[in-house]
Amino acid sequence: MNTVRIDTWTDANVTVLAKRASPVERWSRFEVIVPASQREVWERFTTAQGFATFFSPQANIELRPGGPCEPIFFPENPPGERGGEGVTFRALDEPNGYTLRWNAPPQFPEPRRIGFRARFEFKPIVDNATSRVCVTLDEFREGEQWDQTYDYFLKAWPIVLNRLRRSYMDGPIDWNREYADADED
Repeated sequence: MNTVRIDTWTDANVTVLAKRASPVERWSRFEVIVPASQREVWERFTTAQGFATFFSPQANIELRPGGPCEPIFFPENPPGERGGEGVTFRALDEPNGYTLRWNAPPQFPEPRRIGFRARFEFKPIVDNATSRVCVTLDEFREGEQWDQTYDYFLKAWPIVLNRLRRSYMDGPIDWNREYADADED
């Protein structure tokens, strides 16, 4: 009998589920509950103004299949080194979520060039005053850069989703302060 192992842990308010099987079967899922309606969550995840409240200081977003959904983490950097350049929408299901062709940071050139799937689900709960946000990453390939990319996002997505929750509770992220605090860690 084959036993499937799924690791589960919590990082602040984010629940992480991770399956570390063969690359074809490998995936990770991140969930957080936020005090916002499904529509409010959709707006945060589908506009540059929404991204700026929790995800990245800037973004290039065209809400259509094939359109960019690029979080720009470092706008002062040269093109190609600003963050999520090249991320595109695969499918949209307003206001329930969407699927992206996601990529990796520049230090992992192969996964950045090829990309993998990121599914975003926004589920209303408690009379639609609260929502569950789920991000699932899969379609990883074999190789050291792919393993490193997988591990990178196991750490990165809890940060992003904790910022999302914090942005609803305390207001938009102050990116100057956020990046200064990260430099001190």
